[in-house]
Amino acid sequence: MTDAETSRAGPRWSLRLLDGWQLLRGEEVVHVSSREQRMLSLVALCGQQSRPRLATLLWPDSDDSRAYGNLRTAVWRVQHQQPGVLDEESGTVRISQRTHVDVDELRRVARQVSADGSPGADALTVLCHGALLPGWDEDWVVEQREVLRHVRLRALEDLARHLLDRCDTTGALEAAMLAVTV
Repeated sequence: MTDAETSRAGPRWSLRLLDGWQLLRGEEVVHVSSREQRMLSLVALCGQQSRPRLATLLWPDSDDSRAYGNLRTAVWRVQHQQPGVLDEESGTVRISQRTHVDVDELRRVARQVSADGSPGADALTVLCHGALLPGWDEDWVVEQREVLRHVRLRALEDLARHLLDRCDTTGALEAAMLAVTV
């Protein structure tokens, strides 16, 4: 997307889920209520979801009509207060392509390191980001935190091997030490 297309399409959004929760519109931090934070986080982490699945995961202890009502309200608020963050179609919800998600960047770097062993200059920086949604204890968050921990661990091990093969013992040691703390 060109700069002209981006300005016509609206602001660029950034969703940060590592080291805490934050939504940015450009450089401005945007306040989002807890219900909407949870919904945005789930869709960002798990990809496009059907409305029934979202409602069930977000409000597992509520009856269906209450859970669907909560979801309807959350989606409506995000669509009106943070336009362009979400996309909806055919009963599904997903994060817009115009929304940058830090976890997606971590996964992209991990795939690159593991696939071809050619890390970018920022690989170690991206892979050493903190915990996913610290303090959140919902089952889906705990599950995604563990999945992400394995992704990060594998990528750091691969990065350490790659750097060692290139005789970068300092970088390899740093990556290996980070892998131990993941």
